[in-house]
Amino acid sequence: MGAGPGDAPYVDSALADKGKSVWAAECINCHGTQARGTDNGPNLTRSLVVLRDRYGSELGPFLKKGHKLQSGGSAAALTDDQVVNLAHFLRQRVNDSFRGSPLFQAQNVLTGDAKAGEAYYNGEGKCATCHSGDQFTDANQRLHAVSDVVSEPEAAGVPSYASRSATRTYRTSPLRGIWQHAPYFHNGSAATLEDVVSAYDKRKSLGLTAQQSGDLAQYLKSL
Repeated sequence: MGAGPGDAPYVDSALADKGKSVWAAECINCHGTQARGTDNGPNLTRSLVVLRDRYGSELGPFLKKGHKLQSGGSAAALTDDQVVNLAHFLRQRVNDSFRGSPLFQAQNVLTGDAKAGEAYYNGEGKCATCHSGDQFTDANQRLHAVSDVVSEPEAAGVPSYASRSATRTYRTSPLRGIWQHAPYFHNGSAATLEDVVSAYDKRKSLGLTAQQSGDLAQYLKSL
């Protein structure tokens, strides 16, 4: 038996966009840009309240109990329209986690050579400087300044994720099994691993050829 009713709720994109504004103002600090959780709050794409919700039917009563918002106010003050908009936004995030989502659709990209990508990763690319060890992360040894992170700065109007954290810094994301966890970066700004490689290429001025980009993406998919 599934987590919720048999009828699959539709997502109104316009309402989801309105919900995104409420989310950025009141929820993002704890639950993250994509509602997948942070150190301060749980992943809501797996929440039974969200999965069972139909246009605010479950979310509304939960919030009306007075859940604390990041602004310091109470969720009980949210209007019915705001709750419905949030419901559409969260359902959109849930749908993004499914294999049928556009995030998982095959892109028109060059097929790479994982072995060549591994050589670049450990050599010229210096990727292993941070993404090292069995889990491909140095998170247990150090944290990184905002200036080191290619997904910064955030989209217009969205404060830096690091500025909302206790350390004001970032940890290196583990890469083991990374192919299973799209979208990428803390804010979901890269839909595919090819997009991740492209972001690094642009921000770090790596000068990758199309073949090197394909090789590196293929290697990441093999981890």
